Amino acid sequence: MAGEIGVIMGYSGSVLVNGVPILFGSWSLRMNVSAASYQTFGDGGFDRNTIGRKKATLSFRTPYTGNIPLASGTLYTFTLNVGVTEAGVAVSLGSVDARITSGSMDVQSQADRPVEVEYQADVSGPFGLFL
Repeated sequence: MAGEIGVIMGYSGSVLVNGVPILFGSWSLRMNVSAASYQTFGDGGFDRNTIGRKKATLSFRTPYTGNIPLASGTLYTFTLNVGVTEAGVAVSLGSVDARITSGSMDVQSQADRPVEVEYQADVSGPFGLFL
């Protein structure tokens, strides 16, 4: 298949926040484009649609180390590095600006589970449909 880069191993992924590496345990990017419906006289009763609003949300999880590195309501630049392929090629989605919109802490009683902090951030401004 043309353009295929091979399997990407996520354990080599990373995130930079305003150029500073933050040791997140995982991250995800969810993108959504709405479809705005409209009708015309000659549509035979069938809806048509056009591209609507575009939205992207970032989620991050990290072990809690005694400080919260991100502040609610603050706009940061996130550089999202996916990982490295089996062939050693680094894959990055580039950078997006996003505002921290929520955070939570997960505390469990199991001895092998660290306390984790999770953040949600809404992308502000343009972004590409990377995948």
